[in-house]
Amino acid sequence: MSASGFRFTPWLVGFFLALIAIPYLIYAQFFGLAKVLGIAVTLALVVVLRIWLYRLKKQGAKERYAFTTNDAYDLHALVPACKSLSSEDLKSLHHRLGLIMGAMTVQNPHQLAIETSAKQLAISGALYAFMHVENPKEIQWIIRDEPSKIEGNQMVLGLGELHEYLNKLSPKTISVRL
Repeated sequence: MSASGFRFTPWLVGFFLALIAIPYLIYAQFFGLAKVLGIAVTLALVVVLRIWLYRLKKQGAKERYAFTTNDAYDLHALVPACKSLSSEDLKSLHHRLGLIMGAMTVQNPHQLAIETSAKQLAISGALYAFMHVENPKEIQWIIRDEPSKIEGNQMVLGLGELHEYLNKLSPKTISVRL
């Protein structure tokens, strides 16, 4: 839904005019009318905000995975460069990785042996997608032992290559993407 679907402008003009009118009504000693107008503006604002928030929720919120302390520990273990990031950059990275992890699917068609946990695998794939895919919406990661390639929303990548890449990452390259 576009911003015009929320119809902000007429409401904002109405609230602006009503709020500007209140001091003039007080100056003209119409205290009762000023109180009624103030209460009406407050109630209308509450109702309109509930409508806007309902429409925003209905618009379709993105799934997001919320990072825990254990996930942050796993990220630091997988990517040593994350230890050198500022707290703001790290928080932003956690948020973005959570968005990617919420929309990412992992496929292992050749049933390759995987030594890491599923969560570590998801964190690794999400970080790789974050660093290489411009707009990682609904990324599909296919685990194969072949050279990596990214086509649209499909990412073909082997685990060995992924772990080498994550170990070579520097804090500067991560900060640039944030």
